Amino acid sequence: MLKQLLFHIAKVPFMGKLVGFAFRYFCWAIPVRKLYNSKDIVAFYHPRPSYKNHILIVPKAAIANLQQLVSEDFQKYFVKIWLTVWSIHESHPKYQDSFVLVANGGKRQEVGQVHFHMFTDHDVLNASWEIHKMIPLVSSGQITEEGCRRILQSMELLEAEFGIAQRGFSLVYQYDKSKSDVDGLCVIISGKKGETIK
Repeated sequence: MLKQLLFHIAKVPFMGKLVGFAFRYFCWAIPVRKLYNSKDIVAFYHPRPSYKNHILIVPKAAIANLQQLVSEDFQKYFVKIWLTVWSIHESHPKYQDSFVLVANGGKRQEVGQVHFHMFTDHDVLNASWEIHKMIPLVSSGQITEEGCRRILQSMELLEAEFGIAQRGFSLVYQYDKSKSDVDGLCVIISGKKGETIK
């Protein structure tokens, strides 16, 4: 019951900074089942999962949205989130064969604290989504700061060109060790095909 209440409070628009503050200083008190916990990042099972093995990965800093990760103050968290994902992938059997990593941005983001969803058994890269940019990464688990910068710069360019934040978008990485054509790409998608940008 308390988890559900906190989850609803976190979705209130002006609560973003408070959520970030709580993760920074009171992570130990948040009533969730943690999978990974470091000085800068926490990963825990989603209180209301939408997918199989659904976890959330959250930086322990008040970062309102994906666009703020572009700032030099916050870029390090993007790299640490990525390293956390690969640590979970390597140490937890249910994420070793395949997983999806998704971060929602703009209108699609429900909580005013940047967070990443990691889950299994779901194909996000299907034909019904509009794909704006496919960003090749160096290789699985070996993303560099330069690779992170490329992803963040792509978000900036797509915002300037298409206004993807107003429309809502998702940053998606899908790993499947049986499909080499999918691995190594980070994709920025928005909306269903055919939707107009308003």
